[in-house]
Amino acid sequence: MLLALPVIAALACSSDDPQLPTLPPGLGEDAYGATGLRRLTRFEVNATVADVFGVTVDDLATTLPEDLTSSTPFDNQYEAQTVSPLVIGAYSAYAQGVAGKLVGVADLAPRLGGCTPAAADDAACFNAVAAKLGRRMFRRAITQGELDAYAAKMLPFARQTGSFSTAIEMLALFYLQHPEFLYRVEGEGTLDDFQVATRMAFLIWGRNPDDALLDAAQAGELADAGRRVAHAERMLADPQSRANWQRFH
Repeated sequence: MLLALPVIAALACSSDDPQLPTLPPGLGEDAYGATGLRRLTRFEVNATVADVFGVTVDDLATTLPEDLTSSTPFDNQYEAQTVSPLVIGAYSAYAQGVAGKLVGVADLAPRLGGCTPAAADDAACFNAVAAKLGRRMFRRAITQGELDAYAAKMLPFARQTGSFSTAIEMLALFYLQHPEFLYRVEGEGTLDDFQVATRMAFLIWGRNPDDALLDAAQAGELADAGRRVAHAERMLADPQSRANWQRFH
């Protein structure tokens, strides 16, 4: 519980807290330091995939690119996260390994999208899976335009094979190699609720936000310090938080 106190205190603080440092002249209360394009570590990718897809992926961990440290002992320093054909190939191999584990999973659509396909090319069920899975993977809401584009590209293959799972496996391959999954993308200015949810989840759990935290982000609740603390306390009660903090220390 001692580890939880700094986390809760940080999430609950406001600009009126007398312990906070004084901002440099010319910066507003919502100013924050520059952040780089940080790629997820092996641990973070594996923990997220296991949680989202519900499959065991520990055997695939070494398929992922090795986390190189810089001048610090941390494994997520974006300055050291270079991109090369070998790195790209490693993520492709990992995605194929995960997709292979999804083959033959009977309750895949109900579990990932809360629906049962009526046909191999059931667009409504595909959109449900793509929206729910995409929100978990990209840490934001998926637009209708994106869903239409995914369906147009992937459902013809499901129709050809006569299996709805074909489209889901293709979707998994796409999501697992997408920059918005592999990287934590933050724009300039104040963090939005989804970005706050992402920071909370990776700090406490070392993985993507769950549906409860994403629901709070989509409803705009995480701008409230009390709601952030409530979610932090819920998240700290999850065994995943202990595993993440033990890895950190």
